[in-house]
Amino acid sequence: MVALIIHVEFVKRKREKLPCLQNKNNNEITSPSGQIVESNLHRNSQELDVNATPFVTENECLMTAASRNNNIVKKVLLSTALIFIKNNEGKTYSVRTLLDNGSIIHLCSSKLAERLQLQNKNVNLNVGCLSGLSTTVKSKVSAVIFNEEKTFNHKLEFYVVTKITNLMPSLQINLSNVAIPENIKLADPEVYEPGKIDLLFGSEIFFDLKRSGQIYVPNSNLVLQNSAFGYLIGGSIGNVRDKKTPVHYEFINENVEIQLKKFFDLESIGIRDDPHYYDEDKALEIFNETVRFKNNGYTVSIPWKNNCNQLGDNYYVAEKRLKGLERRRKFDNSLYLKYRDILNEYLDKDIIEKLSDTSKPWNKPV
Repeated sequence: MVALIIHVEFVKRKREKLPCLQNKNNNEITSPSGQIVESNLHRNSQELDVNATPFVTENECLMTAASRNNNIVKKVLLSTALIFIKNNEGKTYSVRTLLDNGSIIHLCSSKLAERLQLQNKNVNLNVGCLSGLSTTVKSKVSAVIFNEEKTFNHKLEFYVVTKITNLMPSLQINLSNVAIPENIKLADPEVYEPGKIDLLFGSEIFFDLKRSGQIYVPNSNLVLQNSAFGYLIGGSIGNVRDKKTPVHYEFINENVEIQLKKFFDLESIGIRDDPHYYDEDKALEIFNETVRFKNNGYTVSIPWKNNCNQLGDNYYVAEKRLKGLERRRKFDNSLYLKYRDILNEYLDKDIIEKLSDTSKPWNKPV
């Protein structure tokens, strides 16, 4: 509507240059050929009505919708299997897996990797997709996969992506008219039900899964292929009419939450306190409490820790050393005389003093 108003105002200003003649009837203009045609150019402000007739008629809209409804889509059933995988604690999980021999790597969804608590390894792999598109994978995990009978097992490396594909199949498939033999075991018992795909096996292991035995389902384009996990089913299931055309694609993108976290971490540089700041503030606080400046000098109090446990008692260590010294002086009287003279000198100079009460812990020898 804004674009229409701007266009009308522009035409009003250039009205005198238009190759037409305005009649008295403001709803008509005369073209250079003399034909009278309906005009929507010469309008006053009250005629710009939001409820005006749309430019596209109802018939045209219906024709467009009908052409979209007439899409004929060929439905193809891709091979899926129910496999078993162990987490880092040895617990077993069943996971729906897509088998794709067109992929050279194996994929694992990030949700499954988190649920299994698998250890991530950092990688930087550029993965090429269809139409020349590419994306970067940041991590990979290792896990052991096996079948229900445990006759087949492999340790594989999976590259972790946010999402492998949409629900598969995209719509519920009616297989009631398909004559699947009853004596065979399907690799995916619910292949006809839409479900999540959390793993993708690439060509590295695709052909190792195959076993001898192939069955063509009568009156259909489906094929049953025997594998280590049971019979894989694949092929065309006919043409259907649908409003949408579901296409199997792979879209890999780094988690948006991780991107936002990195952004806000970058913006918070200089705002968020570093853990070392607390230690520096604590040291400055202790300095202000223990240092006193006076008469061009300063005094520092002993930095006792208030939260430490009671100091240990070293009285018995000192007593043991003293007794050892007494044993030495018995064999060397001159050593005793030297110690006596030094201690008497310390007493005379008040460096040491004799104690009458030895029960106080701070008076014990250090």
